[in-house]
Amino acid sequence: MHYIFGALLIMVDRPELVSPGQLQKRVQRRQGTTSQEFWSPPILGEDYRGRSPDTDLGGTHNSPRFHWVRGFWRNQAYGPESSLRKRQWIKPFSRGLASAATT
Repeated sequence: MHYIFGALLIMVDRPELVSPGQLQKRVQRRQGTTSQEFWSPPILGEDYRGRSPDTDLGGTHNSPRFHWVRGFWRNQAYGPESSLRKRQWIKPFSRGLASAATT
């Protein structure tokens, strides 16, 4: 159930990620009846390309291993004194050393 509502929220918030369904085949029936159509389903994220790993800026902290963080919804604060909230989609991103991604 959680997956379904998450997918619907993404489809509403980011319609450019939805590839529309296409007509695959149309079957003509006997004269006087309607034809039957077969469609492929709409696909979510078919053409999505994640960001490439950021370059390492150095630093003194021990950096974690390289890994991808999946996208998620956040209740983002905004407005006077950050008292209001709005749902915002955070894109998938990479975390950790960028050089570890190439090894």
